[in-house]
Amino acid sequence: MEISRQDRRKHLLWLQWLLVIGICYLLYFNDLETGFSRLDLLILLYLGSHLPLFFIPTRYFEKRGFDYFLVLWDIVLVIISIFISRQATAEFYLFFFLILIMAAAAQNLRALVLGLLVISGLYPWVLFHTGEFALTSGSLLRVPFLFIVGLFFGYMVYLQQMKELRLRAESEFTEDLFEFGKKLAQNWDPEVLYRRIPRLVKSIMNADLCELSLIDDRCLQRRFTFGTPVLNLPPLEAANSVHKQVCDNPQSYQSAEFDSDPCFNDKQDFPLYPFASYCACRLKIHEGVFAILAIFQRQRKIWSEHELKKFQFLSEQSSLSLEHAGLLNELESKARTDGLTGLFNHRYFHDRMEEEISRARRKHYGLSVVMLDVDHFKSINDTWGHRAGDEVLRRVASLLRSTTRQMDVTARYGGDEFVLVLPETNADQAQVLFKRILQHFRQLDFGEIKASLSVGIASYPEHGQTVAGLIDAADRALYQAKSTGRDRLLHHSQSNLG
Repeated sequence: MEISRQDRRKHLLWLQWLLVIGICYLLYFNDLETGFSRLDLLILLYLGSHLPLFFIPTRYFEKRGFDYFLVLWDIVLVIISIFISRQATAEFYLFFFLILIMAAAAQNLRALVLGLLVISGLYPWVLFHTGEFALTSGSLLRVPFLFIVGLFFGYMVYLQQMKELRLRAESEFTEDLFEFGKKLAQNWDPEVLYRRIPRLVKSIMNADLCELSLIDDRCLQRRFTFGTPVLNLPPLEAANSVHKQVCDNPQSYQSAEFDSDPCFNDKQDFPLYPFASYCACRLKIHEGVFAILAIFQRQRKIWSEHELKKFQFLSEQSSLSLEHAGLLNELESKARTDGLTGLFNHRYFHDRMEEEISRARRKHYGLSVVMLDVDHFKSINDTWGHRAGDEVLRRVASLLRSTTRQMDVTARYGGDEFVLVLPETNADQAQVLFKRILQHFRQLDFGEIKASLSVGIASYPEHGQTVAGLIDAADRALYQAKSTGRDRLLHHSQSNLG
């Protein structure tokens, strides 16, 4: 349990004055002199010397040196008071130090209070058996005094333990954050981060489940969970999800009664979460797209202020990493794609083709390179305008995307020219594919525009073993197809190019 500075100051002042009153109480009731005595003067000095504590700023109560000074001063004060009050018997000193030992050794408040009651209660029993106990001697007054002394020093020990625990927790948290940042920085692929973040957050927050879900246009799509599996659901309106509260609130939201809270139990996905406690944060990924980072516990749990700050920091770090990864992905995508068609650009195609040729050489399989362009494209632009020409190019790109494999590399080579690399594809397979593509293209409706494609194909290793050689062979086959009537496909081996 964390204690605020104000509470710490209040508790210390309250216990300090309780101790001072206990000391004054011991001195006053053991004063054998009549009238105003030296013990009465000492009582006034004790009370007066502690009045400045009310005016000491709160920040000094956090300093370790202040605690040590206060404890040392009080021990000296108690010993002097015991001696002056004529209570300095061996038994009293013995029980005084037993109380101090108990205060230092108690593990919690319950054990402290129970131990103090036992030791304080044993004191009159020991006095009775030694023959020093007498109702008129003030012996019973020492019992509450011993209890107050123990309570004060026990609380001082407790504060010190809490400080050490907090420092240890802060040290561990710093290490966790360093490791968290290090792990996130190892890869800037958003898909990798989506999987890695829940695993790391679950471990750091010691949760039973951590979930990362995307919110796009108020629609929630669960992406990755780490811990107890949550069934995959189709996209769900955020308003019908247990995450609605945090969707509407940019701050973190927690509930220690998740399983019975009416904010959750009427939601469509509530049966998927057999948990008692819930805490979540909303992360901004990029414009219009958010994520929900949520942790769950099977037991009822109220996250402390320190834990909430930790979770908030992890959420913010995750948000920055995802946003940064998204921007890098976007920049990388723009650097390698053609703005009009969305296909790869000329430069990226050359890099990928080098890789595919090297792979084909290592694994001893073939590949094919396909060049194609739109017949009479300049005439289409001149007659119908560049907007119509751009639409034809976009339709060609869409057709190529929908009819080729994910492993194929499709690019706009320039102007109205397109180029493809088809790994593990020989000449016959490439021809079958592009005959089908030509058939699909002929069925497209361009209105009054008459558009057709010419295609040239070359294969590795028959027609070239380098990027330049294969592209040149495919380009010559394309030129031959255009020269012999257009709207057709020609493989390099079928042409008269040698």
